[in-house]
Amino acid sequence: MRFKLGILPIICLYFLLISASTTSIEMTPVAADKEVVIEAPVIVKEKSAKLNFFQRALLKHVSKKYKADEIDSSKADKQAELALIFGLSAVGLLILGLFIPYVIFASLPAAIAAMVLGGAALRGRTKYVGKARNGKGFGLGALIGFGVVLLAAILFVAAWGF
Repeated sequence: MRFKLGILPIICLYFLLISASTTSIEMTPVAADKEVVIEAPVIVKEKSAKLNFFQRALLKHVSKKYKADEIDSSKADKQAELALIFGLSAVGLLILGLFIPYVIFASLPAAIAAMVLGGAALRGRTKYVGKARNGKGFGLGALIGFGVVLLAAILFVAAWGF
């Protein structure tokens, strides 16, 4: 009895995957004397029926595969470098703010800019993935450090009664 109940979800998943692996390809009639060269299949969404989850996933995968060659990553590369610069400056301003009053507040916009630019660079398929991730990490570290310093300052003021 357990074998029959255990195989039912596997059969259902199998049929779902079979239905997801079919896509429509637009074909045009061609005269017999012409030579036809097909570079890439043209995917056409059918308007009469909605696509299920697996069909939409396959459509996204195929469309990303053919669009990957056309993406220019120069803007994303600049964003990755800027993310690293802003992240390092946020950490530097945080450390400098411990000794010079009010400089610590300049680390907040730098940290936020580092996280935003790092995420945008990763979404833009940059070649400098390490720089983008490190920029995001330094930005997040600066935000967490700012929170710790702010909490310590609040506890210090509350304990001494200023």
